[in-house]
Amino acid sequence: MRLLNILLVVVSLSSCDFPDSNVKAEFIAPSFLSNYSYSPYMSKDFNGRPLMSWIEKEADLSLLKYSVWEKGHWSKPVLVSQGENWLINRADFPSVVQMSEDTWLAHWLVFTSEEAFAYDVLVSISRDGGKTWSEGTSPHDDGTISEHGFVSFFKDKDDIGIVWLDGREMPLGGHHHKPAQSGYTGGMTLRSAKISADNEYVEGTVIDNLVCDCCQTDIAQLADGPVLVYRNRTEEEYRDIYFAKMMDGVWQKESPVLEDNWQIGGCPVNGPSVNAVDDKFFVVWFTQANGYGEVKFKAFEGNGTSKLAIIDNGNLVMGNVNSSMVSNEQLAVSWLTASEEDIILLNLGLIDLKSSSIKKIVIDEFDSNQRLSVPQVVYSDESLFLSLSKFTDKKNNLYASKIDISVFDKQVLSDIEWVKDEI
Repeated sequence: MRLLNILLVVVSLSSCDFPDSNVKAEFIAPSFLSNYSYSPYMSKDFNGRPLMSWIEKEADLSLLKYSVWEKGHWSKPVLVSQGENWLINRADFPSVVQMSEDTWLAHWLVFTSEEAFAYDVLVSISRDGGKTWSEGTSPHDDGTISEHGFVSFFKDKDDIGIVWLDGREMPLGGHHHKPAQSGYTGGMTLRSAKISADNEYVEGTVIDNLVCDCCQTDIAQLADGPVLVYRNRTEEEYRDIYFAKMMDGVWQKESPVLEDNWQIGGCPVNGPSVNAVDDKFFVVWFTQANGYGEVKFKAFEGNGTSKLAIIDNGNLVMGNVNSSMVSNEQLAVSWLTASEEDIILLNLGLIDLKSSSIKKIVIDEFDSNQRLSVPQVVYSDESLFLSLSKFTDKKNNLYASKIDISVFDKQVLSDIEWVKDEI
């Protein structure tokens, strides 16, 4: 193991055994949505309010919009950008986020070749609090017909920046290695750039020169800078979750969150989620290293110790995780599981770090013939807000719901018995 002198704490929390409950979330999809709305992404504005972005389709035109939840309803939607030939995908989706009092960032994806499934990232910047937006520009200037996507934005003191997966070193339309060029390995790379006050991309760098092709990235803000999580890839096709921190404006060498040793020949399309409080950060991810699905959680305590938990495991566990801090000591986690009745279940867990406990609920179910996007979850004002897409030919494809955090009060409490081991 590469992590030395770290206190690893391991616990299995459950294995698909959920308490019976009649918990149902309140459906809160905006009434103004078109029948063909997709790819919701959720974050929070600086007032702690849920902020949801999505794409609406009007014939060949795609429109990126966002709205804020305030006083019990969604605000009037704001149009960020519109265009043709956009990628609409269950795994790689646009976003709108607030970075400072005045600066907001948004991104979307545009095909350069549908035949090769190649597309570029475009970014728009608002300097007036999300009211007006710049024309979209790309953080990458390689000009290759390749995949670029899976974006996360970060803040580093007064700087803002972007991280994305970049396929310029890969063969056209491929997911395999080509001979190394210019010191790279011929696979998908993970790159970063900062965005200047003049909306220029500066300080471009390669964070990792071989990563999984199509798993989401995620970023959280520590007290001393951002921490990034993503799915790494080795020459031997091990694809485990890694993290990298930015220190003094520079991305540090990446490290494994945990060496699951999941060896798989293709991308599982199942990225991690990260949250942070002060110098602590918390990672949730999916693996099938043991031949069945596992949703894992690891808390990095900031003092050289960590806590590892298996939140759920079994052949029906699908992953597609997300998470949101409820308090400094509580974390909400969402993930998907299948059932033997051709139903996909949307699960929520509330982890209490202080009392070493977890409570779980199933809040909704979906037809397994629907291709669901990665569920989004944020906590705000005593409630958890969730959203996802149901990719079908039917109308009303965007799902959004809200559930009061107090529903966990009535659920069975599972104690965590931490087992200590040095690695």
